[in-house]
Amino acid sequence: MPGWEADSRVGILLVGDIDTAVALAARAPQVRRFNVGGVHHRSGRRERLRFVYLTDEEAAKLRRLAAGGVEVTAQDVPTARAVPVGEFT
Repeated sequence: MPGWEADSRVGILLVGDIDTAVALAARAPQVRRFNVGGVHHRSGRRERLRFVYLTDEEAAKLRRLAAGGVEVTAQDVPTARAVPVGEFT
């Protein structure tokens, strides 16, 4: 087991977009969870949750990540319920 997996400290890695998250999952298969949050509105995106706006293509990419074994959820604050990808895509 790599040292970081045994480390009890909490860590977070922020990425700027869905494509980067997909690329990270492909290159670092030991990263098995993604939280989607703060994906803002722009042309072509529609509201999936009050804090997540996705294109249909982005939603499909997240569903494929989940189908491949990555836990994909959306959670805007730590005290909120983590919403499974199937509920917002």
